[in-house]
Amino acid sequence: MKGWSHAVLEAVPVFLRLIPAYLLITCLMASLAVVVLLMVGKAAFHLFCMFSPLIFVVFGLARGALDRNDRWMVGPAAWADVAYRFWRYAAPLAIGIGLTLNLLILMNLVLADIAAFRAGDLPNLLFHSKLFTADKLPMLPMLLTTAIEQQMMFMPMFVIMGGRFEPHLVALVLSRTISRQEAKSIQEGLTRRQKLLLSPLRLLVILGVLLQFTARSIDATVNIGGTVLLLASYFGWLFYACLLAVFSRKPPFFEAKKNPA
Repeated sequence: MKGWSHAVLEAVPVFLRLIPAYLLITCLMASLAVVVLLMVGKAAFHLFCMFSPLIFVVFGLARGALDRNDRWMVGPAAWADVAYRFWRYAAPLAIGIGLTLNLLILMNLVLADIAAFRAGDLPNLLFHSKLFTADKLPMLPMLLTTAIEQQMMFMPMFVIMGGRFEPHLVALVLSRTISRQEAKSIQEGLTRRQKLLLSPLRLLVILGVLLQFTARSIDATVNIGGTVLLLASYFGWLFYACLLAVFSRKPPFFEAKKNPA
């Protein structure tokens, strides 16, 4: 396996090259999410984030920037295909648990929105007149980064298929580089040491979520440290996508074991 140092060195220039596009796309998607939240309510915001294509677009940009011959990543049709394959190959149990949890969340959010509609707080068509006041401006970074984080929360689902595949193998399957059966063969051929070396691909996702949680806990609206954590989490999603793209290149980092005849 190529070491983590090699992967990071490959990911850094891709990360730097994608920052302008990432800023543009995420700001657009975050703004749309915030408008939905403030105008229609929390339930609509949650649904918007659940079905947002942002995760697939960012991963697609990373793969495309890493390999310019990787034409499958160009354009919305390709991103839609990635999303389709993502759901198609996900383990039914993982989908069932995820949808059940989100359904419970939605039920609580719908009840809160119904109360807001009855109180006349929703729909809020004049939210823009209050959002950009001096006392509300410090809240914007947290609001925007939270909207982005919510849309990128399917990033942990690269640990899909019931956790049976490493994230970079899932990425290879999604990009049509290898088949699901080939991914299974490679996964079964991994040694304990190889799985240990790959474990940061899973742990980095947890770190990103913890950064956001910590920033909210220390109130990023008044604490510069919280703002730094928000930015670290925000750009961390892009770096993770670049790192995942590096690990998902063919030939795979690991070859499958040869089964005896």
